[in-house]
Amino acid sequence: MTNVSLSLVAGYAVDTPDPSEHVRPSPFSLKRTLRSIGDAFMAAQQRRVEREVALYLQTHGNVLSDDMERRISRHFKI
Repeated sequence: MTNVSLSLVAGYAVDTPDPSEHVRPSPFSLKRTLRSIGDAFMAAQQRRVEREVALYLQTHGNVLSDDMERRISRHFKI
């Protein structure tokens, strides 16, 4: 289909890529992939710890004081 045909079907201007312009995917990088996986694990761990700290705060007075920070550090060994 041409741009005009697509525009008529879609009801708005449609830009189609020129077939002579090939879009090449980025080359596979094991290092980048492993870094992304590691980052995802670290982010999940951080969210889990934050949830646990929030729950601990809710069940132990819901006020963050110096004493509470020390107890949290001891409890979670942060």
